[in-house]
Amino acid sequence: MRVLDEEDWRCFRNSPFVSSRTLCTISLASTSFLRLVGNATIDNLRQRGLLNLDPGPQPIVPKDEAWLRDALHRLEPLEGWTAEVVRFAVQMYYGSGLRPKELRLAKFRDLDTQTWWMKVSSPKGLGRWTAGGDRILVTDDVRPAVSDFLDRRERHLRSLGMKSEAVEPLVPNVDGYYYIGSGWSRARYTTFRKAGIVGDYRVLRPSFAKEMKSMGVGIESVSRMLRHTSVTTTEKFYARMEAVDAWSEAASRKAARKNRLIID
Repeated sequence: MRVLDEEDWRCFRNSPFVSSRTLCTISLASTSFLRLVGNATIDNLRQRGLLNLDPGPQPIVPKDEAWLRDALHRLEPLEGWTAEVVRFAVQMYYGSGLRPKELRLAKFRDLDTQTWWMKVSSPKGLGRWTAGGDRILVTDDVRPAVSDFLDRRERHLRSLGMKSEAVEPLVPNVDGYYYIGSGWSRARYTTFRKAGIVGDYRVLRPSFAKEMKSMGVGIESVSRMLRHTSVTTTEKFYARMEAVDAWSEAASRKAARKNRLIID
């Protein structure tokens, strides 16, 4: 049996599919077992400061509309179903505030294109503090992207010999089935890499929140749109945005105030 060593953990830590939070969770779960079998790899890494099992809240660097336009421009030349999925996901995440899992596991029947309400059937906390009855409104700016994707979805499934309305996932994989978590991450990673895009899906949820805040939407409304359990959660969410974002907002407001004073 091969013994786990430090090189294994370095490879795991540097994987583009593993976040620092996931690394900490797995490391904590493995520590007791490794100690039991006499493997001190994790303890040695912690003592040398190479593994932090309590990184705390990670700072958020939201994206803006300029990033979105650039990303869509870079994705446009890419062909194939995976590129179509990623193109749609970027627009949907940025325009709706959905969590990655919530779109990945969305059902075709969840979306009502008459009213443009979409049920979130697999929200965070399902089975614990939510019953899965939440909904989001697909707003006017996102609807063209959704309509275009649904047309392409129908053509893709027809090429597989499947009827669009009979396929459960809203966003099927190349074979017409649900994406698994790693497959969803891999599709984003490989497509972003081809297009030369920096970022991932998770940052688009706070980008949506920032956009709503900049438009003057009240924190109570933003909290409900994000489906947070309380406004306090939303306040903590905003607090994690990097200081550079706060300074940019302050600079913009000061500039606007200066212009008003000059005009007056």
